[in-house]
Amino acid sequence: MARSNDRDRGSRRGPKERDNRRGGKKKICIFCKDHTDWVDYKDVNLLRRFMSDRGKIRARRVTGNCA
Repeated sequence: MARSNDRDRGSRRGPKERDNRRGGKKKICIFCKDHTDWVDYKDVNLLRRFMSDRGKIRARRVTGNCA
């Protein structure tokens, strides 16, 4: 009896369907959009958008901010 490879066990989608997983709207940095020169670290309401509920800073790919 022939054993199947690991490649055969994965998803049954074709190569074209695998590429379309990432889609949607590109996130734009709000600081660049508003032409902000500096960020006030005391502005809690603004910075709260970029923090998790546990107080961790969210990743750039999640928030859409630039470096």
